[in-house]
Amino acid sequence: MLAAAVLLATAGCGGAVVRLTKKGEYDEAIAKAEAMRSPPRGRAARSLATALSERGRHEQARGVLLADFRHGGDLRSLVALADLERTLGLDGIAASHYARAVDLQQDSLRGRADVCPLLRRRAAVWAAEGAGLAAERDLERARIICGEPTEPAAVAELQRLRALVDASAQGEVDARVARSQCGDGCEEADGQARRQARQAALERARKEGPEALRDEAARQGVQLPAEDVAAILVADARGRAGEALMTDDEVRGLVGEQRWTDLAPAVMSSDADLTAYAQLRLAAVMSDVPVTLRSRTGPGELDVWLARATEAAGEQGWRVLAWAGDVTGAELALSSQWRPRRAPVAAPSEAAGPSEPATTQSEPSSPSPALEASPTVEEVEGVTAPEHWTSRVEPTPQNLGALLLEGRLRTAAGQGERGLEIQRYVGARALARGTLQADARVADEAAWHLAHGRPWQAWAVASVSTGPQSQRVVAAAGTALRLAAAFCGGACQDDADRELVERTLGEAWVVEHEAEQVAVSQHHERPGAPIDACPTLGELLAPDATGPLSEALKTMLDGAQDPRRAVLLRRAIESDVGLGCAGRYVVPLMREHGFVASADALAEVLAHEATLEAPRALTVHAALAMVAGREQQASLLATAAGAASQEPARTWRDLARHAHATGQRELSLRGLREALMHTPGLHDPALEQALVLVGLAGIDRGWSMRETAAGADEPAAHVADLVARVEPARRFAVREQLARALAEQPWVDADARQRLAPALWPSPELEQAHAIGRAWVGLASGSPPALGPDDVGPMDLAAQTILVTLRRRNELAPGTEAFVDPAHMEALRLAVARHSRTFTLRWRMAIGLAAYGSPRARAQAATVLLEMAEPAMRKALLELLLEDLAVIEPGDAGDPAVARVREAVLLATPEDQLTVVFTLPPDPLGL
Repeated sequence: MLAAAVLLATAGCGGAVVRLTKKGEYDEAIAKAEAMRSPPRGRAARSLATALSERGRHEQARGVLLADFRHGGDLRSLVALADLERTLGLDGIAASHYARAVDLQQDSLRGRADVCPLLRRRAAVWAAEGAGLAAERDLERARIICGEPTEPAAVAELQRLRALVDASAQGEVDARVARSQCGDGCEEADGQARRQARQAALERARKEGPEALRDEAARQGVQLPAEDVAAILVADARGRAGEALMTDDEVRGLVGEQRWTDLAPAVMSSDADLTAYAQLRLAAVMSDVPVTLRSRTGPGELDVWLARATEAAGEQGWRVLAWAGDVTGAELALSSQWRPRRAPVAAPSEAAGPSEPATTQSEPSSPSPALEASPTVEEVEGVTAPEHWTSRVEPTPQNLGALLLEGRLRTAAGQGERGLEIQRYVGARALARGTLQADARVADEAAWHLAHGRPWQAWAVASVSTGPQSQRVVAAAGTALRLAAAFCGGACQDDADRELVERTLGEAWVVEHEAEQVAVSQHHERPGAPIDACPTLGELLAPDATGPLSEALKTMLDGAQDPRRAVLLRRAIESDVGLGCAGRYVVPLMREHGFVASADALAEVLAHEATLEAPRALTVHAALAMVAGREQQASLLATAAGAASQEPARTWRDLARHAHATGQRELSLRGLREALMHTPGLHDPALEQALVLVGLAGIDRGWSMRETAAGADEPAAHVADLVARVEPARRFAVREQLARALAEQPWVDADARQRLAPALWPSPELEQAHAIGRAWVGLASGSPPALGPDDVGPMDLAAQTILVTLRRRNELAPGTEAFVDPAHMEALRLAVARHSRTFTLRWRMAIGLAAYGSPRARAQAATVLLEMAEPAMRKALLELLLEDLAVIEPGDAGDPAVARVREAVLLATPEDQLTVVFTLPPDPLGL
């Protein structure tokens, strides 16, 4: 009887809530519900939700409806919840709830014509993302609710959508079939085939000669046997190992983990004079090469080797001098090889008058082809010939690089105007004569200026060519000039670059091209990838952009402590019909700003949504669970996302990055392993290195890794596993890359260094071979190397980078700037932008790297530029960074001597844009 009375009382209270709500007495209905001993159920719960909504308490209303569905099983409450969310503009979560209702009871929404467009819109979004199978199920749900359309326009539109969905679904199925083709043992076969292919490529290159072998070794990142190292060094002394000067970093890579005793027999068996060059180069990177230092009675052995090597190299002696940093001597030696000189004049006869001096072309002493001398300076339309010997030499494929290099050397000597004149005239003349690779050479010289923060000179050089590569540099120069104007807030003071071009080409030329900056810098071609289904960050932050995601991002960018930020971010995800586009931008911001409660609430709302079948939506849900600390839920969702993905390796990589950022070590390790398992051949150096970094991340705080014997052995096991995966020839490069990556981890300290060193370099020989790697780890852990400017040559880029980071060197050495391809010293250029004591040099180098560099380097340079900018200029810079401005990046070159360039956009990925614009920490795993 008592139970019946309680039941009747409860029902009576619920009925009162319903009646009060119908009368519009919402406050009374809410008060009546709050006075109930147990929450209202069914119709009463829906009435309470209505009353709460009428009073603007929408989140509480949603909670009431969701609780009634979950605990009472009333499907009508789930439909009411979806209707409320749709009214609030939360289309993403509403679509999920509508789909759930249809899956549970097919007739629950029958005849609801307003629901079908929403489900079809989600199907279109998921199909564009590559989730065609999930999109097919949404189309089927829409058919169940609304049937087939009868209007011709609606029929045609649905047919187009079905074609899109079918194509996406077929691609998904094809990808799954392709992944299942591999049988037992095929991974091992792939690995063996890969190793055999690398060996075959080296053998082919070895037969082609030292230049091809040098290029192939650099491409593979392998050390070479002693005989090959000696052969390449001897060939380099003669200029037969490629036009580009061999840096110390390259020699260090060729030598790898070998000792002098391994190399000595092959090196010392060469020609005695050329052996001096090989010893000179090896002594710069190997501490165990026996060298007699300078004494009071005469020069040291290094001085003797340098003199002998310069003499033995003959006409290529400039290369030895360039390596030694003697820029003036190198220029003199180079000009003596190609510069026209006067022929001997016979004594005039008594009958003849004074004769005119004849001019002949000096010819190289050996195999370089003789140049055809120009009897007069050839005129080139629109370009003034410099008063310099290069104007009297006809450009050919054999000498074009040397002639253009002379322009660089004049610039390095402080004669920038003369250098610019030489580069423009030589390039224009070569183009006019149709010289092979002239456009690529001109683009190379223009890119050199651009990389070193001289965009006006880059434009001036590139403008002599209408070829595609030079025009790419013109576009990138326009971008660099716009970045400089935004950084300076207008015209930059003491703009030496602009002033030099004005003196050389005239102020009118500069003014004319200044008006073209915006046009040439705009980049309109975007890669046709599924990711384009989402709006870009620039589109979302545009002044006229509207919508929940745009509002949330603009609020976050303002930097003010707006109390609505967490709510707006959550709303942005719930409003996205596919969830994935908004989640890509919102989840990292939630994580960085510690909005755990919002992430937890959203993860809870989505917890029972079985209709979230698209991999990107599942990834967002998993990442939200990670931010909320729901490790078990995150693991299950990650499994679902990886299983549903058409590209599981990419999906697992993203999940691993999220897990590492939220401190979930086990899930991060699992994500990396899964990504590696879905990688062809089970091989990806970036993933393998990331596995080690994550595995070692607990070394600073993990009790087991500090206190137990098994934990103490774990660092060595991780490193040994990474090294064992690769062939012995690649182990030097792998250890060096790992050391450099460890130096960027925030947890590396003195204690970590002490425990990691035996794992990284288990023998004294390996310690000696990895001086650069040890220096980086020491620098990161508070033990900087004892390295001074006098210890480092201009071709040792790695050591120079350490010096600049230590602020023991302020800028690039002249020889480094003149002779080294900028694409090979991105780390050094970035170090100058970060650590130079000259502010103007810093921001110019940052702009140069942003306009010409790899994707990761461009993002890092943009971050540095924003850090240096005044607050008033930061907004203008951000607007430019989001414009998809045209830049250039190093491309594949058929001729290794030519630095080919390809077009790119400044910030290559949405993740780069988000990281730079919102000042998020970069990915420490390098994924």
